[in-house]
Amino acid sequence: MTDSPAPSASATTPTTPVPRTGTWQWQQKLRWFTAEIVIVVAGVLIALAINAWWQGRQDHALETRTLRELRDALANDLNDIRFNAGLHERAGASARRLREHLRAHQPYAKALDVDFGGILVSTYSVRDEIAYETLKQRGLGSITHDALRHAIGHLYGVRYPSIMPFQDQAWDFVNTHQIPFYSAHFKDIRFAESATPLDYDALLDSTEFAALLDWRVGMDVFQAQQLRKLDAEVTSLIALIDDELAQR
Repeated sequence: MTDSPAPSASATTPTTPVPRTGTWQWQQKLRWFTAEIVIVVAGVLIALAINAWWQGRQDHALETRTLRELRDALANDLNDIRFNAGLHERAGASARRLREHLRAHQPYAKALDVDFGGILVSTYSVRDEIAYETLKQRGLGSITHDALRHAIGHLYGVRYPSIMPFQDQAWDFVNTHQIPFYSAHFKDIRFAESATPLDYDALLDSTEFAALLDWRVGMDVFQAQQLRKLDAEVTSLIALIDDELAQR
């Protein structure tokens, strides 16, 4: 029997490595710190998402309320626009009839009083801009629909202002020229309804009244056309707003 060699005196017994206490604690702290960061970041992101969602709902509700207010204002404007357009169309027709009648030197008839009074009109569009001014303060960018935002800006920034100078001129002419002339040459004056000439024959030869009739024909036709264009643009904008509101 062969004897096993005796272990060398210099050989060492293997031992399990023991982690250093400082390194182990540092690794634990790093994992804990990382987990804390993840939790905090996740919490912040969730809070931001909730805040964005809530802000989006508030913005959506505000835009909806603004569009409803704007639609109501436009509906009121439309009634005024159509009323004024009708007045100018009737006044223009009266002015043409009178001009033809007087140019032909036809005799006076009581029925003419309706036309004499029918041309004594002056209109001034009264716009309800409270909703639009509120929208401007909030910013037109709060309207998310591009075509709708552009239509609102064009109506209030271009179309409405474009008709104001002509309305101012017509208003001034009626007050400084036509009304004084009527006061001197007519009786029983009822604006836009009737007026009776004091001396019809004098009107036949009056170059001032002939010029007044020419001015009324041109002005009334122009004003009626501008107001009908405005009518179409306001009607189109109301339809856009209705379509947008129907989708909410």
